[in-house]
Amino acid sequence: MDVGCYAVHILRTLAGAEPVVRSATAKLLRPNVDRLMQAELAFADGRTGSITASMLSSRLFAINARVIGSRGVLQALNPIAPQYRHRLTVNSARERRAETVERQPSSYTAQLQAFAAAVLRREPYPTNVDDATANMRVIDACYAAAGLPRREPTKS
Repeated sequence: MDVGCYAVHILRTLAGAEPVVRSATAKLLRPNVDRLMQAELAFADGRTGSITASMLSSRLFAINARVIGSRGVLQALNPIAPQYRHRLTVNSARERRAETVERQPSSYTAQLQAFAAAVLRREPYPTNVDDATANMRVIDACYAAAGLPRREPTKS
């Protein structure tokens, strides 16, 4: 429900499609509070994906995405917090290339800038409620596949 939303969103964005959760396992911090979620997903066209998300890791900012294709591998190191070292690596039979993106604003700064541009200048916002709802459907399916109960919104 926390860092897992980023893993799910990256997978959905890179695939350009909505996945089906094939299996998931969770390790719990306490009853119904996951500290680790691993899931295997599939897409209608035969592609597959997997996510691992954990709030209790021995490695700080161990956030990455890897796409394995028929001609090579693309790896993005730390795509959700580029202010803490961000790198893209491409490996193929023809080349190996790495690019580091320097001096990026924090993720929160970028979010605030996008929000301000949407409000002040009516610029399109990068995500919308439909995207958030689709992301939550995958998260709910991961919880169900791991045998955890569905989270209901709390009432204040």
